[in-house]
Amino acid sequence: MPEQNSRGFDNQAKEPVNVADGKIVLPPKDKVMSSMEELIHQFMLVTQGMNVPPGEIYFGHENPKGELGFTSTAAAAARRTG
Repeated sequence: MPEQNSRGFDNQAKEPVNVADGKIVLPPKDKVMSSMEELIHQFMLVTQGMNVPPGEIYFGHENPKGELGFTSTAAAAARRTG
């Protein structure tokens, strides 16, 4: 089974897995240093945060000592308030 998984990873591209939308994920540093638009997007994400829909999500991960879980709750506010 581990051999199957490693073969799958060998066939993937050797670049980071990320969302292409610069308004959701911080842009790469080299683009921030050379493009005003990317600099503005980074500034907006860091200072104001991103818009998330209201709701709650739970992520659980099993490990040898039990389950490790994370809960994240988003209010109906458009931006971070703190």
